Amino acid sequence: MKKHIVCCGLPVKGGVQLFDRLKISFGEQVKAPDGYGSATNTRSNKHVLTCCPQDIFMIDKIIDHCRREEKAPKIVVFVCDPRLALVERIDALPHQPAFRYDYGAETLEGGLVSYTDPGVIPYLQAAAAARARADLDILVVRYEDYLEDPIREMIRIETFTTLKLSPEFLEAADPAKHEKPENVCRSDAAPVFSPVMRLLRSCCASTVNKFSSAIKALRKSKSRWSPTDARILCHAFRIAPKLSKYMHIFEYEKSEDWLVEVRAIAPRSALQAKGTIVAFYTKDTLYKNEAKRLEKSAKSLDLPIELIEVSDQGSWLANVRIKPNILKEARKKLSGPLLYVDVDAVFHSNPWPVINSYDQDVAYTIMRDGKARSGTLLLNDTLGTLKFLDEWQGCLDRDPEAWDQFPLTDLFQKNRKESSPEYTIALFTIPLCYVFDRDPQLLANPSPQPIVEHLQASREQSDKANAAGGQMRLGRRRSRLMEIEAGLIKVDGKAPPKSGVSTPQPVQNPAAVGQKVLENSRRKFKEMEGIRTEIRRWTHPLNKKKILVVRPRLDCSFKKGSVPEVETQPTQPIRILYDRFLDTLEATHAGNGYDVTSWRRPLWQFGLEEMQAAARDYDALLFPHKLRKNFDIGKNALFYKATPFGEFFTVDPKGWGASLSFLPVTPEPHQDAPAFFQKLRKRVAENHSIMTQPNQDVELPCSNYLLFTCQIPHDETLLYHSDVSVAEALAAVIDYADWRGRKLLVKGHPQNPRVMAEFKQMVEASANATWIEDMSIHTCLAGASCVFMVNSGVGFEAMLHKKQVISFGHAEYSNVVCQAGPSRESILSFEDQEPESEVYMNFFYSFFANTIEIDSDKSYCDITNKYM
Repeated sequence: MKKHIVCCGLPVKGGVQLFDRLKISFGEQVKAPDGYGSATNTRSNKHVLTCCPQDIFMIDKIIDHCRREEKAPKIVVFVCDPRLALVERIDALPHQPAFRYDYGAETLEGGLVSYTDPGVIPYLQAAAAARARADLDILVVRYEDYLEDPIREMIRIETFTTLKLSPEFLEAADPAKHEKPENVCRSDAAPVFSPVMRLLRSCCASTVNKFSSAIKALRKSKSRWSPTDARILCHAFRIAPKLSKYMHIFEYEKSEDWLVEVRAIAPRSALQAKGTIVAFYTKDTLYKNEAKRLEKSAKSLDLPIELIEVSDQGSWLANVRIKPNILKEARKKLSGPLLYVDVDAVFHSNPWPVINSYDQDVAYTIMRDGKARSGTLLLNDTLGTLKFLDEWQGCLDRDPEAWDQFPLTDLFQKNRKESSPEYTIALFTIPLCYVFDRDPQLLANPSPQPIVEHLQASREQSDKANAAGGQMRLGRRRSRLMEIEAGLIKVDGKAPPKSGVSTPQPVQNPAAVGQKVLENSRRKFKEMEGIRTEIRRWTHPLNKKKILVVRPRLDCSFKKGSVPEVETQPTQPIRILYDRFLDTLEATHAGNGYDVTSWRRPLWQFGLEEMQAAARDYDALLFPHKLRKNFDIGKNALFYKATPFGEFFTVDPKGWGASLSFLPVTPEPHQDAPAFFQKLRKRVAENHSIMTQPNQDVELPCSNYLLFTCQIPHDETLLYHSDVSVAEALAAVIDYADWRGRKLLVKGHPQNPRVMAEFKQMVEASANATWIEDMSIHTCLAGASCVFMVNSGVGFEAMLHKKQVISFGHAEYSNVVCQAGPSRESILSFEDQEPESEVYMNFFYSFFANTIEIDSDKSYCDITNKYM
């Protein structure tokens, strides 16, 4: 039977090295993916070797996958001494360890990091549970054993897998050969390995020489820890005594003598010391009540707290922008460490034992979406903290539309790249800045326990309550407040007395609709309770909701054509995002307790009748790139597709594009809209689009021109969502340009030059029109005074450039751009109309709130649960 060797476990450096050596030494016996990926994504008709540390948390899913692939799973789990993991550093986090006992550092796009991956305890807990299962074929490899004697451990793996190691590897990895340069392996018998094996030999030599003495010192020396490392270990083992349990399970040290030695080396650690909690609030009733609740929770834990009342600055944005200055005054006034929290928060346990391990100037949280959060901030009593607060306020002063946490990500990036920074920034883990209804934030940790919980009082504002989804979010907040007020949340193991603080009422609308808002809130609250009841029913072991996810193969065309015999991983950037989206979609449903099944083959091989039959066996079926009106699978079908911005996807019961069920989107003002718009506008500076763009440094033949962007004539966007063809629209625009004597640039579609020939001939027949290609879409948009299209996704990018957009077909954005007919007269009617940047900004926020953002765990739950 074919085998699937799954390498997983604690991701210390040796794990990657082991995988590389296995891939080389097993050679042609196995199919190994390029890079590192989950076992659930790899398919081959050969033996398979994969490496993904977090596969240790997906054992049952891997078994199901291997069963479908008719392969026997062989699981190699990598563990190490918890003490080594807790003091390991990475370049991306120069001021703190890569792993904590609860969370570990995750590398995000752009080199950012966050503490959102599992930490030491979750990995070792999962490894211990897997090793104890009688139904698994599993081998545990210890990091230290592997570094001391690579050959011995590789032979253990060879025996376990029954695959054969190459003789070249055994010779290259033999430490006895390292001292004899003349014995370098030349391997005439297997020349394909010889260049790699020379590198491997060098790697083996450096590994053995570098680490074998260090491991011996770890086991024998009594002064093996630096004061900094000793302080980290002392703190971790006091906060998380489970670490000692896993040291015993994996046969490291059973005695606690080493911990006595660490405490003697470590600087005095004030784990029980408490700094001051700081929060500020405006004088209105809503935030006064929030302050009372926060104060109540702090005092129930005997936490010193300083509440600061400030005058209302006139808007929510203005109120949050004064945060750095308020904190600077508090920092000058109070001594000792300060922990700032937003006033709409509560404490569930004493944060100081955790926070006292941070000796940097400042600490806050960066979430998995790459955004920093300012809801919880550590401000130590240092000059560096004051410099940080000055720079933070300076960033806000330079950008009048930015809200308080907007600059924090950039400040962290800038700080960690400086060789001699004026202040140091550390990162908090999620439990110190937990938003109450965002459970996916904590899913990486099997047993998360929030310490500071944020309750999102801004949802009480009437503008947010009336926005799309606002009542549902408000209902979730009200429900959570009722639980907290009733004393259902325990603090340090004891239920606090009822606070007596009344639940804040929504801000009343001056237009006499306050009662309606309240009634809607109650109705939505009942709906939400019904949804919760339904979820509990779905997740019952005897009544799990069954989900089928249809996944098209991404290594071939979605249209009928040739199919590679062996499936490979996608290489195009858009398809890599597509694959990530589907992986996370499946994981989210599985995490909600649903029974998830995945079908994967070329898209054109899925027929309507087959899907209709399948839909009868599942509670929900997710299918790509179809519309209900022409591919009616059933009422329980949802259709998914990437938006023109590849990191956002729609999942909808009616389909995609102009057929989306939530259209038209009303561009209502929202306080988060400016920041979201600026985030998307980074695509312009980065020359980023759905397809890879040419260099922007190209001069166009004219300036202040009209721009027409062509589409592929037989594209389904035109077929199903437009009564006007590309040729008809282009003819009308050329006629208008010639009549007005305006310069017109027409950009051909880059994917199918052959079918562009007709449009190119139309352009060449005009004295005012010029055909362009091989130019970045952002270069073309930047100099245009007006942009024409039928219903292209370029319309979204034109709005990012704040251009007037004239469309001839139906699109997601039709209600916020000019909608013309295919004639000169129709175009003339829009001549005096100016683009409305604020409308664009609010449209983007409202539209993408109805989509799934690829790295936002919350959006997967929000969107799919809306329809299921």
